[in-house]
Amino acid sequence: MSLDTEPGWISDLPADIALHVRRLLELPDFPRQLALFSGVLRKLRPTESRVAGQLAEQARRAAPGDTAVRRDTDWYFQKVIPRWHYRIINNPVRNDCYRRAIEQHVKPGMIVYEIGTGTAVLAMLAARAGARHVYACERKPLLAEAARENIARNGFTDRITVLCKDSQEVLVGEDLPERADLMVSEIVNNGLLGEHALDLTQDALERILKPDAILLPDQIALRGTLVGGPPWNAGGRAAPACGVDVSAIDWLGPSLTEAPSDLDPRMADDATLLHFDMAKSAHYRPEKKEISITMRQTTAVEGLVHWIWLRFGPGLELDNRPPKKSCWSPKVHHFSTARQVRAGEQVRIRVSHDRKSVKIEPAD
Repeated sequence: MSLDTEPGWISDLPADIALHVRRLLELPDFPRQLALFSGVLRKLRPTESRVAGQLAEQARRAAPGDTAVRRDTDWYFQKVIPRWHYRIINNPVRNDCYRRAIEQHVKPGMIVYEIGTGTAVLAMLAARAGARHVYACERKPLLAEAARENIARNGFTDRITVLCKDSQEVLVGEDLPERADLMVSEIVNNGLLGEHALDLTQDALERILKPDAILLPDQIALRGTLVGGPPWNAGGRAAPACGVDVSAIDWLGPSLTEAPSDLDPRMADDATLLHFDMAKSAHYRPEKKEISITMRQTTAVEGLVHWIWLRFGPGLELDNRPPKKSCWSPKVHHFSTARQVRAGEQVRIRVSHDRKSVKIEPAD
């Protein structure tokens, strides 16, 4: 692939890198060579990782259908566009719940604000439901570009504006003509708070939304129950192998692993670990507390599995409690030692959060 004219982005590169790229430009397989060079540059000159990423992006733009180019630039695209974006958009239960919530709450003439639009599917659902205009925030340029293309393909360009910036930099009067009537977002992760749901919602309530604005979701929570035995403990404890005790490795094990989501935990009651009513306020202080979980069976407790819960107004909820299939992964908190407990006994659990992350451990 030899180009007649030099792409303008090459002149913006550091001089020595630009010189090498110009040499590659003369080769018939320029996109492949550029993709390989991006990876080499990243390893040999870590200080130029940003430039290496630019080269990876340009290589894929030049040959988006080339398998070798995609393979050799995955190091960059998996970093800037995490693979969970595909799990989310390909989850019909999640999509249908948001669709129902949007169709129920978005009224004709509303101004809708979205944080983290990604593919822009929620923004388009809001426009389709009758919103006068949707302002969709997406801070990652590549995702914002893809969102605009999706919006154009579906004929919503005149009703949706993608704001490529951090939501905390969005300004009413500059980016939005007025405060919004409704905010839709999906800024929760497997541990509920890891995508700054509280901080971003609080900022939107204070600066972007009308006092009576609707939030979707309006409440979020982290729920869980006690677990033990295989395969719940398989991610953190080594079972005897071929009749040989190999448990000396257990103290080196992880404290948190992905749950075997095809199992239904039933040894203890379900419990709400944390709950936030976002529609009332997102100004929650860091918290430490203890909760009690009642056992249903006499057995060994080795950990706690947690899942997330979202509410979109009365009667419409979404969660990923095992064994439900979801784009979110339930997590098992492995306790350092197993504890034998009886049916009816209460087990005390210590739960804390700093607004950005959650810690869970046995209280005794």
